[in-house]
Amino acid sequence: MRQTAICAAAWSLILFSAVAAADETIYRWPVRCLLETFTPIPDTDPPLHYSADRSSMGPDGTGFVSFAAQEDALPNELVYHGLGCNAGAGFVMLGNTLDDAVGMPDGWVFYRGVADLWRTRFGFDDGSVLFTATTTDDPDDFDVWKGGGLFVASPDGNLHALAVTGQPVVGGEPGETFKGNYDFEVASPAGHVATYANTRYADGTSDDHNEALFRGTKDGLEVYWRTGHDAPGFPDGSLIEDPVLNWISMNTWGDLVVNCIVASPWGDVSALYVEHGSGAVLLARRGMWVPDMPGWFFDTSFDYSWINDSGLIAISGLARNPGGPPWWSKGVWIAEPGEDLRTLFLLPVPVPIFGAAASFDSRGVVHLDNKGCLITGGSLLYEEHQTGDGATASTQAGGTSHSSTDGAQYVDGPAYGRPSAAEYTYWRVNLETEHLLPLAHPGQRYPGLPHGVKTLGVYADAALTNNNGLAIIQVELEGPGVTKHNDEALVVTNLYGESRVLLREGSQIDLSGDGSDIRTFDRFRHDIPSTSDEVVIFNDRNELVLDLEFSEPWSLGAWVFDLSEMVACGPDLNNDGYVDQHDLGLLLAAYGTTPGEAHWSQRADINLDGVVDQADLQEVLVQYEQACQ
Repeated sequence: MRQTAICAAAWSLILFSAVAAADETIYRWPVRCLLETFTPIPDTDPPLHYSADRSSMGPDGTGFVSFAAQEDALPNELVYHGLGCNAGAGFVMLGNTLDDAVGMPDGWVFYRGVADLWRTRFGFDDGSVLFTATTTDDPDDFDVWKGGGLFVASPDGNLHALAVTGQPVVGGEPGETFKGNYDFEVASPAGHVATYANTRYADGTSDDHNEALFRGTKDGLEVYWRTGHDAPGFPDGSLIEDPVLNWISMNTWGDLVVNCIVASPWGDVSALYVEHGSGAVLLARRGMWVPDMPGWFFDTSFDYSWINDSGLIAISGLARNPGGPPWWSKGVWIAEPGEDLRTLFLLPVPVPIFGAAASFDSRGVVHLDNKGCLITGGSLLYEEHQTGDGATASTQAGGTSHSSTDGAQYVDGPAYGRPSAAEYTYWRVNLETEHLLPLAHPGQRYPGLPHGVKTLGVYADAALTNNNGLAIIQVELEGPGVTKHNDEALVVTNLYGESRVLLREGSQIDLSGDGSDIRTFDRFRHDIPSTSDEVVIFNDRNELVLDLEFSEPWSLGAWVFDLSEMVACGPDLNNDGYVDQHDLGLLLAAYGTTPGEAHWSQRADINLDGVVDQADLQEVLVQYEQACQ
């Protein structure tokens, strides 16, 4: 396939800096462009010009762009949609409107006129990508959906159909074929894939039994279970009612956690199953007693789940205590492979590490990495007026307001009422020690922002993390000069809570690194994807792809930011790349302290267990007078 340099393919090799002028900040990061407005798209005749849609990031550094484009001659009559990739050497077209649809009968083509025609999903280690697209056998009647499915595209532009309308179903009934409604698809870098889909029988009919969960690899899928399948862990006669309720999670090795509905003697029940390769095992269900919390049972539904590469599982959902508060409470639970769930947080149960006065109102699991650190969002709630951490509390109408020493504020109404969105805070939890580290909270100030500008609030479910300890969080700002045109920003924070502003609406960014291409950044084209979004934009190479709009000059583009400089090397406390007497001095100054005590340093707590001690000192001594590894 022909490759064309659409925009600067090489990284602008510079370190982050924020140069504060009287009324503006110029952000500089290593960046490269995938695709930009006003540049011809290769392999299109007549030439098309990119007008933006949605991008994703592969694990190997290949960026994928789902785009909309128009012909020069017919700007208002025909909109093309397509998918391409850019690994740094130029843009490669993978597919476009009216191209022959692979895996479909002759005469079927990829669809046009649908905004999400090409939904880029998951990249694989070999540079290929899983995506969904719609197809039709009547290009002139583009208002009616005819078919579609899941496809895999390789970097050289070759496509193959993974599961498309009319394709035979492996593991199904004789003559059964895929129909459509592909949803909740997930994939791992190693090539494992799972998805929900509808099917039809050989005679063309469908019924309730034609809903199924499919599992396999990027080379092929087969039925894992379907409506009417026996439900493991339930009484005899219980059957799978809805194979996938609202999500599937998967680790690198293809292990799954699935949320489904089971028709049981107790009615239709939400259930969680884990699949490690030897059959589905019931993890939790509505009405089941919470294993380590007498009097509490799982209620209604489960929100999100994660399973990491060691098989550790984290889930969030609802629980209820008949003898407790008259409402459900949200909680977070974790489970080692083969073990029961144990409670990490459940309002209003006190969190031991904060003392009996504090409980944690979690709003869900955002991410669980392969190092055993969990990102969650929520608020600390205090029952007592005196917290014991040097902060003060005062009774107000409707509840108690608590101002913590870290500048965040939390409000609890009578008997642990729900806090407002303004108190939402992101936390990193070390699951080995259960130590919590706040990552982003209201009132927080960041380097690179003008004096007096601080966080008004953080967006629920607007955070991304990778396995190197980096987190990307979307925040709303307040303070001098803040308007609706510059009140949103993305923040990057590392394993130890060291944070920088990545980019702020209304600010300037140097895309060249040498000052030759400075533009005014207008807005993010999309919010940061939530946990349930099947779009990956951040990888373990610390590459983040963002769809951005600029106003001076105006343009749209997909840009990749390299955030590697934010990754922290534990023993290098001053982040100069070398472990020496400076790092040792910083650690000794905080030795023996815990959070809230004088001289406490989060950065000196290298193993993130909530105390600076011999274990942290040993980390420094092992690499002393060496480049930090």
